[in-house]
Amino acid sequence: MSEHHRIVGEARGEPLPAGSVGIRVRIPLSGCPSRRWSRDLSARLSNELVGHEAVGHLRLNDIVQGDQLVLDGVEASEAPALAEALGRAVGATNEA
Repeated sequence: MSEHHRIVGEARGEPLPAGSVGIRVRIPLSGCPSRRWSRDLSARLSNELVGHEAVGHLRLNDIVQGDQLVLDGVEASEAPALAEALGRAVGATNEA
């Protein structure tokens, strides 16, 4: 895959509707990835998160929305590990 994207700004959190677990996190990307790149990223991020405790409410389908990554269900206890996993997944997707 010759497509490359990178995270270009700070993540920002938003509340989810009442009754939902966690928050929504939006992370800006360097462009609008293709569907293929987006699916590859979701799969790689899923693999990165295997074994993490607080990811049961995290939604990984359709995380690429335009020029942003949008993650729903992020719990505070998993945020640091998620950031590291996301960085590795973006790098691996670009190398594919």
